[in-house]
Amino acid sequence: MILPPEKLAELEFEALQQEKRDKLNSRLQVWSLLVGLVGAFGVASVQSGSVAYVVALYPLLAACVARYAGHSESVLDQVKSYLIAIEQQAEYCGYEQYNKSSGRKGVGGHMVALRDAILLTDVLASIVVVLRLLSDGQPWLAILSIGLFAVTMILTCRWLRK
Repeated sequence: MILPPEKLAELEFEALQQEKRDKLNSRLQVWSLLVGLVGAFGVASVQSGSVAYVVALYPLLAACVARYAGHSESVLDQVKSYLIAIEQQAEYCGYEQYNKSSGRKGVGGHMVALRDAILLTDVLASIVVVLRLLSDGQPWLAILSIGLFAVTMILTCRWLRK
């Protein structure tokens, strides 16, 4: 069965709109995952003994969330650009073109908020781990941890830049 080009274009446009919706909806999943991580590692941070050191994993896991979110937003931007091209080719001034030309402030605010939330919680987790290491008489390990946390935060910022 061979489909006419108009039908293929219509199906492609619908698939792109669905991909855009999926990427927008995944933002809520990212926030839910981040809140879950913060809660779990928050509980771990107040535990006694070596169990509390599991908090050191939080910045690494949060960086993975940041990388996923950055990739997802990159794909979303690509889909929106392609939708604009389709609108322009059809000589139709649709929402994508309107949104791009509206000059609305706050575009990309989701990524800024996510970056800030991850960095804030990274700093808190880092402080907990470093203080715990210092109180346990491990200054060299505390210094090494600070370096690892700094690299993780730099990568997080890189993956969440807009």
